[in-house]
Amino acid sequence: MLKIYGAPHSRAFRVIWLANEIGIPYEHIPVTFSVTNAQCKEPWYVELNPNGLVPTVNDDGFVIWETAAINLYLADNYGNSLNPSTPQERGRMLQWTFFATNDVEPD
Repeated sequence: MLKIYGAPHSRAFRVIWLANEIGIPYEHIPVTFSVTNAQCKEPWYVELNPNGLVPTVNDDGFVIWETAAINLYLADNYGNSLNPSTPQERGRMLQWTFFATNDVEPD
């Protein structure tokens, strides 16, 4: 089963949203961040994500971190209507993914 590590009020929200949107069953594992003694800096979590940031997912042993990479992986791995089927659709999807990551979010 897919495990999503992170807090719903962090970028993990995007991963949780996508999993719900395309019907991927998952277990949410809350992980604190931006607080004293944040769980994301603990050794067990840094083994999953050496950056010590959220989110991270574990999909039956395949661990991946970085929100956009996670969502692109999930869209590819769990076929659905959001997954592009042509190179043009994939290009458009990548365009909006990078735009949101680079331009919409605050630094």
